[in-house]
Amino acid sequence: MTEFIDQWVADTCIDNPDAVAIDNGTVMLTYDWVNSHATQLMELISTSRRRTSLVAIMTPHLADVVVSILGILKSGCAFVPLDPNDGQARLELLVQELHVSTWVVAPAQLSRARAIAESVHEGFAAFTILNGVSTAIEAAPEDALFRREETHIRQRQGDDLAYVYFTSGSTGQPKGIAGRLKAIAHFVQWELDVVGRDRGLRYSQLTSPAFDAFLRDVFVPLCSGGTICLPPAPARHLGPLRLVEWLRTARVNTIHCVPSLLRTLLAAPIPECILPSLEYVFTAGEPLLGVDVKRWIPRFAAQAQLVNLYGPSETTMVKFFHIVTGSDAQYSTVPIGTPLPGTDAFLLDDTVNPCPPGVPGELYIATADRSLGYYARASLTAAAFIANPFGSEPSDVLYRTGDIGRVSDTGTYEFLGRGDRQVKIRGVRVELGEVEHVIRSNDGVADCAVIDHVCAEGGKALIAFVVLRNSMTIQRLRIHMRRFLQDAVIPGLFVLPSIPRTLSGKVNRRVLDDILRSARDL
Repeated sequence: MTEFIDQWVADTCIDNPDAVAIDNGTVMLTYDWVNSHATQLMELISTSRRRTSLVAIMTPHLADVVVSILGILKSGCAFVPLDPNDGQARLELLVQELHVSTWVVAPAQLSRARAIAESVHEGFAAFTILNGVSTAIEAAPEDALFRREETHIRQRQGDDLAYVYFTSGSTGQPKGIAGRLKAIAHFVQWELDVVGRDRGLRYSQLTSPAFDAFLRDVFVPLCSGGTICLPPAPARHLGPLRLVEWLRTARVNTIHCVPSLLRTLLAAPIPECILPSLEYVFTAGEPLLGVDVKRWIPRFAAQAQLVNLYGPSETTMVKFFHIVTGSDAQYSTVPIGTPLPGTDAFLLDDTVNPCPPGVPGELYIATADRSLGYYARASLTAAAFIANPFGSEPSDVLYRTGDIGRVSDTGTYEFLGRGDRQVKIRGVRVELGEVEHVIRSNDGVADCAVIDHVCAEGGKALIAFVVLRNSMTIQRLRIHMRRFLQDAVIPGLFVLPSIPRTLSGKVNRRVLDDILRSARDL
């Protein structure tokens, strides 16, 4: 194994040139095709970029996203996936945060990318990519470089920046998580040890490229001679029967998904929910419920393994795993299990002292395969990554997850919830304060409060209680929210004459829960 994940893929391409790397249902793209087109993009970028430059990717075509990621890493640069479905204001905010001036875009996105760069006063160099074919469109200005002290191209290192993915921020300002190059390989190595190497398994691609979980469905198959299977539509638009039919016809062996998507699969009628090729389902991003296990067992337990995963983006994708068995149906939420090799976990109290088995505490993670922290946010990084009080090396740090958990006498960890106002909605990590900030930024909103609640099917959703003024309408407020928030986290709306508050002036969330409960009972 190499810590340079792009080299690992390149080696697999050499060993399996004619194997199918990407299958979109109508076109089969071989490993040789993927590697040659990624190399073409690398050569274009390398003529004008220093290593560790940031390159934005904006294309709706998943195969092109894969080629772009590989080509950018080959060039020694770092990739920044942007979602073309995001509102203009959000994209401008992200580009300005990173000083991105180099882009790989679909031809249809070129004018939009240029407009974003101009609006935030960044230089603009672009390469278009369509069906893996890359073209240099704009000359690369000399100042369109990631600001670093080194002014020369140096040999890559495993600790180099590989990507920036964005997570939520409590002030309405998203935070960029800077991924470490070698850390991607850590998870890939572990999963291939679980599923078996060089088996050519077929993996579903059900995650948006704008989230780091996307990398699981790219690099696990491409490092093992497997196939990335692209669905006919985004996962959120596939109903139970259509999802089952695609998974069956695509002969998918392995699925990575959030538990809420698994529930969509389990909602299909049992006689029609037959997937003879399925071998593994890995869930992550939100709690897996005992009731999910109860529904899973009669359908798939005899043929496939369900694995529950846990890990914040700050520690790179996944750092805990739990092999699910029938006995897990007894739990309200299924345990997150034990740390991956090379990872240590600590449950600490408010005085940063260890909690004994069975006693809840905040979960801290120690791993050399973590991220580099928050991009250009030194103070936030220092607050989240603290010196390990149980370590001896200055470089030994703990990541404060903000999650509350407990550990059993046997060393199995349970996730009990967030210690702050951060939640996960359909696998997307959301700071409730960010959503409130976006809503309040509209002049037609006098007050608001956002809560998360458990839906009847077991997943979570957001509800915003708003006090409107002037001529503001729900429809106009939804349009405003879509400019700044991803569709997955746009809340449902309740209009109130005032937001209930406690005697201390804080939002009375218990009353809001009662309002929501009463509305559901009507």
